[in-house]
Amino acid sequence: MEFVRSLPGVRPGCRLGGREQINQLSAFIDGGQVYGTKQNDVKNLRTFTDGRLKSIAPIPSNPSYTLMTGDGSNTLCVDGSKKRSCFKAGDNRCNIQIGLQTLHTIFMRHHNNVVGRLQRLNPHWDDETLYQEGRRIVGAQLQHITYNEWLPMLLGPDAVNKMGLGLLTSGRFTGYNVTIHPGLINEFAAAAFRAGHSMVPGKLDRLDANFELKSTVRMRDTFFKSSMLYEDGAVDEFVRGLTKQLGKGIDNNVVSDLSQQLFNSQPNTFGLDLVSLNIQRGRDHGLPGYMKYRRLCGLPTVDNFGELRNLNSLPDETINRLASVYESVEDIDLYPAGISEFPVGGAIIGPTFACIISEQFWRLRVADRFWYENDLPFPSRFSDAQLAQIRKTTLARILCDSVPGIQSVQLNVFESISNSNPRVPCNQIPTVSFKSWTGAA
Repeated sequence: MEFVRSLPGVRPGCRLGGREQINQLSAFIDGGQVYGTKQNDVKNLRTFTDGRLKSIAPIPSNPSYTLMTGDGSNTLCVDGSKKRSCFKAGDNRCNIQIGLQTLHTIFMRHHNNVVGRLQRLNPHWDDETLYQEGRRIVGAQLQHITYNEWLPMLLGPDAVNKMGLGLLTSGRFTGYNVTIHPGLINEFAAAAFRAGHSMVPGKLDRLDANFELKSTVRMRDTFFKSSMLYEDGAVDEFVRGLTKQLGKGIDNNVVSDLSQQLFNSQPNTFGLDLVSLNIQRGRDHGLPGYMKYRRLCGLPTVDNFGELRNLNSLPDETINRLASVYESVEDIDLYPAGISEFPVGGAIIGPTFACIISEQFWRLRVADRFWYENDLPFPSRFSDAQLAQIRKTTLARILCDSVPGIQSVQLNVFESISNSNPRVPCNQIPTVSFKSWTGAA
């Protein structure tokens, strides 16, 4: 299987040393996937009218059904055409599969909803003011959703509390630290955060307005295919499916759509194996072995495979497989062991990856001088009244506002529907008020 190494980066002062990689995207949680991180991409996504992002309305009879603007190339989409082209978003990976296309569409719509509400309150604001204020708000909401709804589910309460990742319910964050490097650590990018690949289901459900199954599409049949979203109401159907369908648990059982048939929907290609690519990416980036990271995280370590069985961190079957491949426990690659660990209490991920991921998200908060809760005296910081509204943000509310076909949804869309997380009508989900932005910019 062909493997292309990551581009090497130039070391500070052009000095010789260990190979480092280039990260072409912003590490900060700033909405770059919505707006772009390169100047040309940012410009190409804007209408330069009323602060809005470009969109298309492919259904003449339903002009409110909007999608992202087309990228005009169709070099990647295997079913693209002039009328149904690939999409253009802030991240060029948006076309990889239909779930990503759907999420990118939601946040394009959300930005346009936000600037529309700002414009109604401030009809004198020009395009640049509306765009920048809308972008600032959406970036803050992404930060809030990530730390308030998603990280506690992923890491569990122990890791969140230990690393100080809990958000404030009032007041300002005073933990900004100029000495902390905000960039992504290699262990996070090349291994730990790829644990999400294990959660990807082999199929995606399309649900009708009653949340009943309408149809199912195999994940491998959505790679680089844009045409499905051009069907009237398709975004609504996929969003209902995404909120109801259970994700897989994080383990070493990755669906064949990713482990055998990755990108196989393109003509004249063989399917790739994402698990093998992830392992090789860790080696490409020079990551030490699994045991090294357990030591760094203060977790128990062992010297041989017999002791590894007594550690009760990995299934016996997984240990047997690792022992058949690796000569020593010190040789075990980080990725296959990390995704195979038993989850820690209250989390869906094992302790080693929880350690690495929590370290990264701690850095992304304390090293971001524009973090939405900060008390730094910047003119651009949110007022107390504005911050109180940002704290009302939930992904559920954004879905209600951005997907007309969604009339009800569970309060925390990252968790399955239950007695403690019921599906409720959208009018029962708190709404962010923008009155405190009147004349503010």
